[in-house]
Amino acid sequence: MFLIGEVTLIEVEKGEKSDDSCRVDPCQNGGTCSITWNDYECSCSEGWKGRNCTEKEFCFWLPCPEQSICQSLADGHECVSDATFNGVDSTLLAKPILTQNVENATDIKVKFRSRSSGGTLLQLVGMDNDQFIRLMLLDNQIKIDLPETGGIMKEYFADFDNTDGSWHTIRVRFENNGKVFSFVDDNLEGELLTFDSVVYNLSEFVEKSSKVIVGSSLASSASQSANQNFYSVDSPTAEQTTFATSDVIDVYQTANYESQYRGCMQELRIAGVLVPFFTPAQLQSASGSSETASNRFDVQTGNELVETSVSGCVLCYEHECQNGAQCAEPQEKYECACLPGYEGETCTINIDECLFNKCANGICQDGIANYT
Repeated sequence: MFLIGEVTLIEVEKGEKSDDSCRVDPCQNGGTCSITWNDYECSCSEGWKGRNCTEKEFCFWLPCPEQSICQSLADGHECVSDATFNGVDSTLLAKPILTQNVENATDIKVKFRSRSSGGTLLQLVGMDNDQFIRLMLLDNQIKIDLPETGGIMKEYFADFDNTDGSWHTIRVRFENNGKVFSFVDDNLEGELLTFDSVVYNLSEFVEKSSKVIVGSSLASSASQSANQNFYSVDSPTAEQTTFATSDVIDVYQTANYESQYRGCMQELRIAGVLVPFFTPAQLQSASGSSETASNRFDVQTGNELVETSVSGCVLCYEHECQNGAQCAEPQEKYECACLPGYEGETCTINIDECLFNKCANGICQDGIANYT
């Protein structure tokens, strides 16, 4: 008995040789073949992988923008980055392009970091316009709007601690029996939200969606309820944009958005597919190729209002710091570093030194970092 690597050879006489399994040279694209016992291994050249070096390592051939990290897929690549949403006008509009290969994908997953008490993370508007899926922050809760049987919309809530400013994850799972579960952070059990969902196949709902909105919601009328079609995106002035497929998305500049999200976002995935923070033009400019994965989201508008990075998000905005303050650690702390005499997240509060210093025989007059 002989041991070769982790393979045990039984009743093989000493001196017996393996077949020359490299004689046909099975390794493609410049790979080097090495004989194992009646088998072979390929050492692939750069840009190739797989048993016979026939699979492309797409990140070698199609690099991502500098503000992102490349991850190879079976038929393309994706560019992952952090993104900063400013809470004012950072709205991304994306078009889903999905195939039947993701029909069993069940989850919407968002990783985010914010100390805001409100703001919409994302909204998927269905082709019927009055049906949508929406995830938004609301006072240390995540509000989840879901379309249900009977043509109605219902809202559900998941609790989480948003005061720490740390990264959090919300995952919403749609099962094929109408059940919907929510998972917050590392919670593996999940919470049942409803068993009346009309979304039996998430990727099919997403594929037929007219819009994927990231960072805000379509503006609605306060006098209308969720099931009165106030999320209609029809507009006679809509500027129609046609894509390589037969799908059409109504991207128009006059659309009004509300509930703007302020904070960071990372690895937003819908039906398992990454929603990038770059347009197809930006991705092509970085890679020099128009080759893309078959399952993807194409960002159409708003990307110029989102700041991308691989090292974190902008938490403190310099222009908001008042009274000579600056952002000491803009990617680590939300607050401005105040000069003596001021306090508050943006240093707008003049500290009243007279509260801590009492005049024995007179009236205290507060100054800036002093008193008289």
